[in-house]
Amino acid sequence: MIKIENLYKKFGKLEVLRGVNLTINKGEITAIIGKSGSGKTVLIKHVVGLLKPDKGHIFIDGIDITKVDEKLLKKIRRKFGFLFQESALFDSLTVEENVAFPLREHLKLSEKKLREIVRQKLELVGLSEFGNKMPNELSGGMKKRVGLARAIALEPEILVYDEPTTGLDPITTASIYELILNMEKRLGVTSIIVTHDVPNIFAIADKIAVLSSGKIIACDTPENIVKMELPELQEFITVQMKKFQSKTASLFQ
Repeated sequence: MIKIENLYKKFGKLEVLRGVNLTINKGEITAIIGKSGSGKTVLIKHVVGLLKPDKGHIFIDGIDITKVDEKLLKKIRRKFGFLFQESALFDSLTVEENVAFPLREHLKLSEKKLREIVRQKLELVGLSEFGNKMPNELSGGMKKRVGLARAIALEPEILVYDEPTTGLDPITTASIYELILNMEKRLGVTSIIVTHDVPNIFAIADKIAVLSSGKIIACDTPENIVKMELPELQEFITVQMKKFQSKTASLFQ
């Protein structure tokens, strides 16, 4: 579904992407992991067409989005749903109004149909009774769920998650990953997850891509990734596992 070829991006003298190659298969959950500053978010912004590369190609269903005009790019972006790191909800709108926002922006629907779609999406994320709440009345995990309901409102083919569990406790984190897995199964979407979250991501991903120094240094199943003797990869996994164990231990103190 997505093929990235020899992608380069530099900001001033800072080289962020240095020849990224990655294939993302339809219907799979692909996780992109790596240290902070390795270029994960920059890579994702290229995939959804928010940034243009200095060099390289990105094919979405066979179309090179680095070569298309703005009109076609907007059409291709409709294939994506995006869950932002901080959920990015509108504080002045209710939960229902937040989920309805992309529907009002892109589709001409009756109020009855719009409310029906919003109700369905909130039900999918387990928040059917919270439509009239304001964002400031919700927990961090619930805000993520509202963000996900909004991301799936237009029934995208591809869901992109940028650090979906940042700032959440281990129990809420596990529930968010369970929800992501359910989305893939129930909606048949292709999922891309940018995360530091080891080991949770290894439990649900079909494929793990490791970004280091602006390149993909490994891309394989979780089972094969953990066996690879790459110093950068093993160091990253060890550090993240220690963080996970520390968070988990704090629950029982």
